[in-house]
Amino acid sequence: MNLNISPVYFFVTRDEFSKSMKNKKDIVIKIIQRYSQEVIAETDDPFIKTALKRKCTTSEDFERFFDQQLDVPKYFSELLEIEQYDSAELNYAIKEGQQDSELIKMINNAYKEKKHEDKGKNRLIHDAGLISGAEFVRKQGKCFILSRDSSVKKVALTKLVRDEMPIAIGLDTLINVLAIDNGGADVDPTNYAPLFASIIKLALIPEGDVFKIEDLSRMLDVQSQIADLPSDKVFNIAKELHHNQVIGVPEEEISLQLTRSFQAAKLELQSDLDKSRKDLIFEKNEKDKFIKRSDRATQKLREHYTGKLRDKYDGQLMKNRILIFVVLPLVTIIITILCVYLKSDSELLVTRGQLIGLGVNIIAWLLTDFLFLNKKIKSKYSERINGINEDVERRIRETLEE
Repeated sequence: MNLNISPVYFFVTRDEFSKSMKNKKDIVIKIIQRYSQEVIAETDDPFIKTALKRKCTTSEDFERFFDQQLDVPKYFSELLEIEQYDSAELNYAIKEGQQDSELIKMINNAYKEKKHEDKGKNRLIHDAGLISGAEFVRKQGKCFILSRDSSVKKVALTKLVRDEMPIAIGLDTLINVLAIDNGGADVDPTNYAPLFASIIKLALIPEGDVFKIEDLSRMLDVQSQIADLPSDKVFNIAKELHHNQVIGVPEEEISLQLTRSFQAAKLELQSDLDKSRKDLIFEKNEKDKFIKRSDRATQKLREHYTGKLRDKYDGQLMKNRILIFVVLPLVTIIITILCVYLKSDSELLVTRGQLIGLGVNIIAWLLTDFLFLNKKIKSKYSERINGINEDVERRIRETLEE
């Protein structure tokens, strides 16, 4: 499709573009350093969305991305080249316009009427030079500025010469003109209908559920702590700010509303935090009570099992000692006496040798008991007592698991 249109730009636009991109880069770097990745991803900004699709995540990634965008693009598409339009006479006309205080004042008033604040000095100088340069080129042939800036388009309407198209128009007006005039070529006007309808729809229905990267920056300028809010709170405040700016709410009121929204979100978070803290304290107290009750119950079980096992081991020790020091000696003495009497010629006669034998047996028993059996019994008892704690803990675990 040949529209017989040659897109060009002036040197002032090239310089302004570079400044704007550098400023854009500074804003984006500041934003990504303060806001979460979730908030950044929701920003309605073509540069941000493109950078994210290129896997930019760190400040260094975004810096490299914007460094590649500092020059004016060379093509609208592969078939439509953008060139710089330059000449000595044009440059003189542009510089004359940049010094036209009346034109600058008109542009600023148009901007202030919509935005309720003054336009930046550099932008005013650029716009005045752009309009003057375009008017100079129009003297030599058809020319118009394609712009989204409402203040430039409004000033163009005030400088309109009868039966001429305004020196600055928007994309919607361009599509309309091409549709009516067949684009100056063999173009079916109905081909523009869907595109023109979409442009009109977007112009009449402001975006109410989006926010820009500039909105996030403005929020930081008003409240530096706003980036510390949860993502959903940031979304709501940013969308509200963007909506207020779109419908033309005065700057003072926007700043006041932004501060109120931040304070409201902060109070809500504080309320939630206080509630969470109370719940946490209550839960901790209940947990401490449960632990104390459990410790008391466990201690009672420990004392019960320890006493029970000690009684058992003490009883076993007593039985073993009675067996060794009482039962076995009596049995030994009785057997020895029987043997002595059975081997004697007379039941009443006990020889000296037999008495010595009985004494030797008793001494042997005493030595055996005290030197060997008693030590073994004590060793076994000590081993059981030393292992009593482990046995008690095992029994407690078994009881608690039942």
